[in-house]
Amino acid sequence: MDSAKFSLNINSLTSKNLDQAKSFAVHKLTEPILDTAYYNFSHLAYEESPFASGSFMLKENSDTVVYMALDEALATDMFNKLKSEDPVFNDIFSFRDYFPGFALKGNPDEETTINVPTGTDTGIKLYYRNDEEDTVSSTYTIYTSQSRHFNGVISDRTGTPTEVVVENGTAYDVGSLVGSKSLLGFVVKLDMQPLSGFLDTLENVVFNQATLELGPVENFPDGKLPPQNLIAYFTDESNKILTREEDGALYSIQSNIAVQVVTDEDGNPLPAVSTSGTNYWLFNSEKFIYQPSTPLTSYVDALYRTDVMRTDLLLYPRTPNSNSSPPYSNDFVRSLREYIVNQNSIKLKIYYSKMQ
Repeated sequence: MDSAKFSLNINSLTSKNLDQAKSFAVHKLTEPILDTAYYNFSHLAYEESPFASGSFMLKENSDTVVYMALDEALATDMFNKLKSEDPVFNDIFSFRDYFPGFALKGNPDEETTINVPTGTDTGIKLYYRNDEEDTVSSTYTIYTSQSRHFNGVISDRTGTPTEVVVENGTAYDVGSLVGSKSLLGFVVKLDMQPLSGFLDTLENVVFNQATLELGPVENFPDGKLPPQNLIAYFTDESNKILTREEDGALYSIQSNIAVQVVTDEDGNPLPAVSTSGTNYWLFNSEKFIYQPSTPLTSYVDALYRTDVMRTDLLLYPRTPNSNSSPPYSNDFVRSLREYIVNQNSIKLKIYYSKMQ
């Protein structure tokens, strides 16, 4: 054996003080990852001492692979088992009994999160030569493609406005400041009853334009940009995203040039669904506000002129068309990005004309 490394594929990062090195440590699990559902508040036990660690200078738009030296005892044991054709390398089940997996940790003081996709570039690499005259090393890779994995987040909200949040799927009043926190499942819910009540007071009007803006976003440090996109999904008292019955498609506000309402076979109005026609809110990095990609004029007009259901809205941080698996473009499940706005800065503006 020449050497042994743990390689880490860093796809992107959220951080500040990028003129300082960022540290990461890899710990061996002491219990297996089961074939079951894990959540961001789940936890698996791991050894206190890491078997690999390192510090690296990273750039804002990092897309790189870094390497850490593997613990010598672990590397030697793995290599000897590999040389002797030990049964632990016979199949994935035997290997999991020997090496259940690993936990990757950052340094909390450095306030840095990284997106690490599984694959051939994340895992253990053993470099070896067949004899002393062999001048080029060969590589045996224990990679993480198709590996079970999840993001585990420890969140202590004691003494903060969000300490009242204790149950999933429940709406809470957290005060004048509201926002979203990725990986913790925090999203903003908009009570749209004032809009519904306002529309019921109008007669013979034409809507010229409608828009909904959020912000300015509260101060955030360089390198920690808020989520770049929000999608306004329909919800109700269940606080779940409402879906189309026949195929589970997610209901959301559609683009201003897209159809807003369709009818079922009985003629009942239903919200339209079109992945390509989804309206979304884009973060304006100059004004520090979220603005819709297209006006909400058609949406407001549909609520006014049809009997389509009127709902509240969940502002979900998500890039349009990020339904692929794994959702690499979905910041809400791969980062700790956040935004905070004052409730009074969330404004729906409607311009209309009265008909004679």
